[in-house]
Amino acid sequence: MEPCVIHGRPTRAFGRECANQLIDRMECDAAVCFNDLVALGVISGFASRGRRVGGDFRLVGFDDIEEAAQSFPPLSTVQCGIARFGEDMAATLMAWLTDGVTPPPETRSPVKLVVRGSTSGS
Repeated sequence: MEPCVIHGRPTRAFGRECANQLIDRMECDAAVCFNDLVALGVISGFASRGRRVGGDFRLVGFDDIEEAAQSFPPLSTVQCGIARFGEDMAATLMAWLTDGVTPPPETRSPVKLVVRGSTSGS
């Protein structure tokens, strides 16, 4: 199946709009969202249409915000350690500005998939 990309704002409202598109026009059974807010909107949009996320449709967000674990179903998400990333980038920038230490052209940070009910079906 070809991937489908839906562009829009990083908000719950946009996630609800996406849910309608996914239900009405798409033949897919899973989605990965830009962030957890969009994914929470998708869950809400599916619920408003009488569809349940986690069984027939699998959903993953990104950020692991606190609300992800509190939604129904709990949202599977990619935990990226954004606070630590920010600290590391600030230290890199300061070393560049104060000591002339040129940062690498690319920085990669580890991420972790947190599996919850929106993908496990439970």
